[in-house]
Amino acid sequence: MKILIFNGAVRKNGDTAQLLQILTEQLQGHEIDTVYCDDKKISPCVDCRFCWKNPGCALKDGMQEVYRKIDNADWIILASPVHFDEISGSLMQVMSRLQMYCMARMMRKEELMQDRKRKGAAILAAGGPGKAEPAHRMMKVLLHTMHASDEVIIHCKGTDRKAVQENESIMDELKQLAERINQGD
Repeated sequence: MKILIFNGAVRKNGDTAQLLQILTEQLQGHEIDTVYCDDKKISPCVDCRFCWKNPGCALKDGMQEVYRKIDNADWIILASPVHFDEISGSLMQVMSRLQMYCMARMMRKEELMQDRKRKGAAILAAGGPGKAEPAHRMMKVLLHTMHASDEVIIHCKGTDRKAVQENESIMDELKQLAERINQGD
C-alpha cells in the first residue's frame, strides 16, 4: 500500500513530526512517502487561471512530482500544527495548488485523478487556547479534493503543557489508525 504523508510543520522535531514518527513506526510493509511542505520548492497558487482552460498547472516546480504521488496514493495523511486556529502556512501553500483539480472538474468537466477512492487522515497538533474547528474543516476539504475520505482526524491538544508521547488517548488514536492502515482497511 502506498501512503503519502504531507508534513506541514516547520520544526523538524516538533510535535507534528513526533506524532508522525509515532504513527509511521507502527506501519508495516508499506511504501511511505513524506512531503515536507516547508522543504519543497513549491510556489503557492497565483490564480493565473491557466487550469481553467488547460490540463495541468502553469507553474512548473516540485508540485508536478507531488501530483503524481497524490494520484498513486492509497492513503493520504495530512499533518499540521494549528496556527491561529488554522493549518500551517507551509501546508496551505502546497495545498493551494490543488486548485488545478477543482478547476478541471468545475470549469472543464474533466477528472485529472485516477478514478479511485483513497483513504485519508489528518493529524493536528495544537498548544494554546485556540480552537481547531477551522483547521478540521480545511483538512476535510483538502482530503476530499484529493479524492480521499476523511476517515480519521486526530487532534492532539495541549502540546504546550504536555509532551505528545504522554497523551495516552492520542497514542491510542495513532495506534488505531496504524492498525486500520496495516489491515488494508
